[in-house]
Amino acid sequence: MPATAAPSSPHRATSTAPAMIAALGVGHDYVAEGLAPTPALTDTDLRVREGEFLAMVGPSGCGKTTLLNAFAGLVVPTRGRVTIGGEPVAGIRSDVGYMFARDGLMPWRTALDNVAFGLELRGVPAPERHERARTYLALVGLEGFAEHRRAELSQGMRQRVALARTLATEPAVILMDEPFAALDAQTKVIVQDEFLKIWERSRRTVVFVTHDIVEAVTLADRVVVFSERPGRIIGEFPIGIPRPRSASGSHDAAFERLRTEIWACLRRGMSGSAR
Repeated sequence: MPATAAPSSPHRATSTAPAMIAALGVGHDYVAEGLAPTPALTDTDLRVREGEFLAMVGPSGCGKTTLLNAFAGLVVPTRGRVTIGGEPVAGIRSDVGYMFARDGLMPWRTALDNVAFGLELRGVPAPERHERARTYLALVGLEGFAEHRRAELSQGMRQRVALARTLATEPAVILMDEPFAALDAQTKVIVQDEFLKIWERSRRTVVFVTHDIVEAVTLADRVVVFSERPGRIIGEFPIGIPRPRSASGSHDAAFERLRTEIWACLRRGMSGSAR
């Protein structure tokens, strides 16, 4: 499927498929006492279909994480609105999972109890939550590390525990903010592959923020590109590379063409020429 760059006017989604997640005219300003508002995001329309894996790329500070936080109910946009399943987002939702760049594991808890934490908050009985936590630890290749604590795990293992924790609540929507950025190159490929295998079985809706174009093209169904701050969507690139995919697989001509076109769009947004 060919890549398409958005026109110079703000992006408008053209898909007629029902949107699982929607941003409608969203803009957001950060306000500090005694200072003028700092615009982070402007005039953003975005629709994510149910079961779609969407990646967002753009310069640092362009509002990608702000939009992700709005989807999570952690930020109320200054302008516009966001919806999930057609309902306005009015706070943190139990059907949305959020995975951050850092693992955020509680060091006094075992890997098993870290994975089970979200289930514990939901009141799931201990036997059931521990059984489910063991299942998800096994899915990320850590079935032998259930009783290990954070200090006894490598960085890659910690991120896999964090991934298992996010998946264990079986959310309808998974939000991911550069979740593999802190990993070394080899471990990153391994964890990406594990996540892809898990995702391809469940096909949950994913919104994934990254600065890594190769990662975006490898993982996503569609990549949107943001301009520099205040961010707005300046490009949209459907990824037509067949699944299943592997982050360790060979990159063909179509992959390289997409990577080059996304990078060119990103550079235009960073230079301001896309305005």
